[in-house]
Amino acid sequence: MSAAPTVLLAGDHTSCCSTGVKHTGTPLGELRNLPGLDCTVYISYPPDKSTTRVLLFYPDVYGPRYLNNQLLMDYFAKQGFLVVSPDYFHGEQLEELQKKEDVDVAKWAYPFRAPAYELVEARFIPAVKRAFSTHAFFCLSTRA
Repeated sequence: MSAAPTVLLAGDHTSCCSTGVKHTGTPLGELRNLPGLDCTVYISYPPDKSTTRVLLFYPDVYGPRYLNNQLLMDYFAKQGFLVVSPDYFHGEQLEELQKKEDVDVAKWAYPFRAPAYELVEARFIPAVKRAFSTHAFFCLSTRA
């Protein structure tokens, strides 16, 4: 009898996952905690502050603290969505680590992979439902 496959939010890391162009701008959302959730979330509200259409944004290896991801989430908020993104890296920021040392991104990200799925499935989605009393969800992942 073979073991059940491990469920992950993302596949193996490749070099394209940690390269790109840094954008400029001022994020409009905020980092905060939701009751019952042991990680920070980035939240960006639509102009009317509505919570009827919620977009769950699953960020790439840079996480929701990365400016590019925040600007992208803010764009969707401007289109009328409440955007919520979990920090499954628990405050660790790849961008900051890369400034200090030569980082093996796959090795750094590996310990977060399996727990991220459990975090999203068991705690993040229920916490968002409780916090915003909605059932209209849309999902977006920055992983190609």
